[in-house]
Amino acid sequence: TATPPAAPEQRVQIEAPRVKGSINLRGARVDDIVLRDYRETVERDSPLVRLLAPRTHTDPYFGQWGWTSADPAIVVPGPETDWTAEGTTLSPTSPVTLRWDNGAGLEFRLRFEIDADFMLNVTQSVRNNTGAPVQLLPWARVRRDRTPQLAGFFILHEGFTGVLDGRLHEWTYKDAREQAIKTRGPAFETESTGGWIGFTDKYWLTALTPVDQATRVRSAYRHIAEGGQDRWQIDMATPTPQVIAPGAEGTLAMRLFAGAKEVNLLDSYADRYGIVDFDKAVDFGWFYFLTKPFFHALHFLGVLFGNFGVAILVFTLAIKAAFFPLANKAY
Repeated sequence: TATPPAAPEQRVQIEAPRVKGSINLRGARVDDIVLRDYRETVERDSPLVRLLAPRTHTDPYFGQWGWTSADPAIVVPGPETDWTAEGTTLSPTSPVTLRWDNGAGLEFRLRFEIDADFMLNVTQSVRNNTGAPVQLLPWARVRRDRTPQLAGFFILHEGFTGVLDGRLHEWTYKDAREQAIKTRGPAFETESTGGWIGFTDKYWLTALTPVDQATRVRSAYRHIAEGGQDRWQIDMATPTPQVIAPGAEGTLAMRLFAGAKEVNLLDSYADRYGIVDFDKAVDFGWFYFLTKPFFHALHFLGVLFGNFGVAILVFTLAIKAAFFPLANKAY
């Protein structure tokens, strides 16, 4: 008997001031994010920057949420599960909830919210309507199914990044691949209280972080070889499965940042949500204590004069003037 063709994928639209795209209801994947404020080149008619893309794209890149069960008898939503949406469009004023029932007493929900910039808030919950407790491990991940084109500057980090328990963890794709092959497991894995992990490009960032920064999480950087391709993944999960009593709910709330590495915005998120060192998604180098203030000064002057070439000249003159007494005394 011929296998019937799969039903077309259904989507929930994303309409926010700075991003547009959609959520794929098959697998509950955020796999379509386009940045409204940025274009691929300086040409006015250049295409808008696409950050996240579906698996049918040449560079698949997406965020996803789910659960794992050690008990094979407990059916959990999988990567091809079709969810039902309450709402047709996700916007800053209209959250959307996805639902799926396993038909055996477990109701799964994903509530999506988005702000006016680049942050999604996703609360995953499962209600146990059975007569016995169940153990489920909730997780969130961001996956890249191709190695991105790198700028290749030795002073610029591109690849895995994150701050966990106050420590910055940066891995290049090359180093992560070698370590994963060596250990036959994650390139990097650790448990922490809160923190964030992500993929950093020259200008763009995707990152996961718990909504409650007091949450204990296990984070990992992974390399997966599939079909002759290098695939990359960051993921966060609770350190141990949640035990959900009959009639109770288990929840985990995660944020997904998907957008441009605007320093002021990253600082704003860090202050608002308590995300430690979120600005270190930008590679300020070893001399962070100098380079970040210099950046803010140049940015201010660039906005003031409307030209960063003039801003550099003015900043250089200001530095020369500030150090003139010292230089004069030396001579």
